[in-house]
Amino acid sequence: ITLRNVDGVLCIRGTLRTAKAKVPAYVVLDLGTRGPLLVHTQTAGVLGIEKRGSVDLVVDGSNYVFVGLQGVVQPLEPLETLTRDHAGALDDIPAVAVLGMPAFSGKVIELEVGAGRLRVAPRGGDSSGVRGTAAEAKAATLSYMGEAYGYWLAAEVPAASAASSSF
Repeated sequence: ITLRNVDGVLCIRGTLRTAKAKVPAYVVLDLGTRGPLLVHTQTAGVLGIEKRGSVDLVVDGSNYVFVGLQGVVQPLEPLETLTRDHAGALDDIPAVAVLGMPAFSGKVIELEVGAGRLRVAPRGGDSSGVRGTAAEAKAATLSYMGEAYGYWLAAEVPAASAASSSF
């Protein structure tokens, strides 16, 4: 999946699809979000969702489709600002949803921010495109725990090593 970095925000170009409508959109990738898919109020109206509903995300430029994501309707004013301030970088297609960590349940993911890539494979399935090991330089496999306002990562490092993280 190709990611576009727009002012420090990772975006995926695709189409949000329900039984009622299809909407071309940019979807912000925020792995700290506790819901699978947050959908802007106005877009939810077009898609026929009142508070919650099933939404597919068909990713442009790939064969990947997130099927049956639980879409939760939210105002999402920061996406309005992102769209207004960076319309050119977004190809004049609005950012109208946020894709969170639960959308990847049961999957192995590899995020390469610098390369603008997200790889997704089923856990235990063919993950040839996803390394998913800490054996490579600058790679780590970490467990996480969902908390009220995001995720907590747990890791141990040798006493003489430095560790830092930022999200």
